[in-house]
Amino acid sequence: MNFNDKSICKDVLKQDKHTRLEGLCIEHFFINNYLNSIEKDKISTGWWFSKRKYNDEKYFIIKFQHDLNFREVDLSILNYFKKKGLEIYILFYDDKFKFYTCNIKKIEQINEKIILDSAIEYKYTKLKPLPSSVKDIKRQEQSIDYLEKNGLLKKASIERFFANRIAGFKGLWDIDAICYNSSDELIVYEVKQKFPAKNGNFGINVGTTNFLLFLTDQEIIVEHIILRKPVDDKSIPALDFLQKQEYKGKNEWLSAHFTKKIIENFKTKLSPKETSIHGRYRLKYMDLNMSEFESKGFV
Repeated sequence: MNFNDKSICKDVLKQDKHTRLEGLCIEHFFINNYLNSIEKDKISTGWWFSKRKYNDEKYFIIKFQHDLNFREVDLSILNYFKKKGLEIYILFYDDKFKFYTCNIKKIEQINEKIILDSAIEYKYTKLKPLPSSVKDIKRQEQSIDYLEKNGLLKKASIERFFANRIAGFKGLWDIDAICYNSSDELIVYEVKQKFPAKNGNFGINVGTTNFLLFLTDQEIIVEHIILRKPVDDKSIPALDFLQKQEYKGKNEWLSAHFTKKIIENFKTKLSPKETSIHGRYRLKYMDLNMSEFESKGFV
């Protein structure tokens, strides 16, 4: 699989739901718009979490690296998680795009030579095709065009190739962005673009809820960001709301600190199949307490 070939990168991305690709674009827009006051080298991405078994309470970390030159912020965060007793793996690939993993026992082991000497090749599974109903070709192409114009085509396709073929893990959750705030506290951002349901609330699936609460248990601030769509019309591509003049200035940033308070007193429900990451299963979700959100402006 040669990810230096743009056509291959595009074919890989077309295996995903159009809404998943739109989500990648929204995450990029968020970092460049909402977090534009933070220096880019202070923001870290590529953090994935998983479990050995679905009922495990503890997660382990996969730090996805596109090279083995670790930035200061990445090393600091890795050290933070290691002190919390979390199991950490570095995931990377070579010039032939073979994937490798390395279990990090000590932060002092994070250098290129030690990682290369101890890494083992990762064998991924075959792709399970998604239902055609969750893959709108025009919206896929619109998102892929956005990723290409912003220099993210290769990076996104490699990460999605792995995420869709991950083996041996139970569930996969990624952090959209993580950095230190002015008080030197770790803050994680979970970003979504949505329109409220008929009851006026936004929803969140139970798996994501448990993961975010796990992060708060690690003494990490979790900020849940929602880019509220200006109209309730699922047929309108996510990027149209950001690119078409008729919607500019009408998309609202909403923010809330994610704690148990944001979901208390809400019962679990079942979501439609198309909202799940693979478009196959109905997932349990809960409403979010909208009184916890505050407006952070419009774009």
